[in-house]
Amino acid sequence: RYDASISFLYHRAGRRLAEVGDVREEDVYEEVSDQFDFACSKFLFDRRYRIKFAIKNISGNDDIFTDGKGEVFRRVSRGTQYSLQFS
Repeated sequence: RYDASISFLYHRAGRRLAEVGDVREEDVYEEVSDQFDFACSKFLFDRRYRIKFAIKNISGNDDIFTDGKGEVFRRVSRGTQYSLQFS
């Protein structure tokens, strides 16, 4: 029986429609994005408590949005997120 766990996660989202255009404006697409996450947790004191550390978006990739012509319309920086939980 183990009291600890470690996870490495990879998430890939394909190109998708983010905003629908109209007669004057073109559609906006969110381009392909990759995300790597890491999490580890450990039970403490006869499994009464748990501590968990996690990192989301390790590579720090930005979300890129393009217009119908493929030109960059907007770039959103999500950054890398760190969390520490005790429960």
